[in-house]
Amino acid sequence: SSGINAEYGDLSLSDGKLVNITPQMKSDLSNCIFGGDHGIAKMAYHAVMAADIDMRRDLFCNVILSGGASLVKGFRETFLKEIRKESNVRHTENLKINAVAAPERKYNSWIGGSIVGSLTCFQGAHISKELYEEVGPSIVHRYCLNYGNVKMGDFV
Repeated sequence: SSGINAEYGDLSLSDGKLVNITPQMKSDLSNCIFGGDHGIAKMAYHAVMAADIDMRRDLFCNVILSGGASLVKGFRETFLKEIRKESNVRHTENLKINAVAAPERKYNSWIGGSIVGSLTCFQGAHISKELYEEVGPSIVHRYCLNYGNVKMGDFV
């Protein structure tokens, strides 16, 4: 299983390799994820503020953190601190903000993808193994540009 075993220490990658995480690396990661105009908390804040005004309160109360980077010790707390800081800058400091960091969050993308993939309305939104093997990786880009209009005979 991939993830960080300690605050500093080994990070087990999905291929089984271990990377030693030093305090400097953790600091660099934090600056990369949370710093500047493109920090994750700032982007999340602006994404919610771009939503319909009637939905914002619910969105701020139900932020779901996912992915491998969210496994870093203190990620949730730093995210909340940074999004609240952005809220204060924008004079929306009375917002209740909550972020959930479920233990299985490193699998959320896969779980969500499997749910979407099982819905009947998305049955035409996939590339078959046969088509991928026949055309190659470029089919992904072509398919995304022409969503739903790609058939096996179009590219072979």
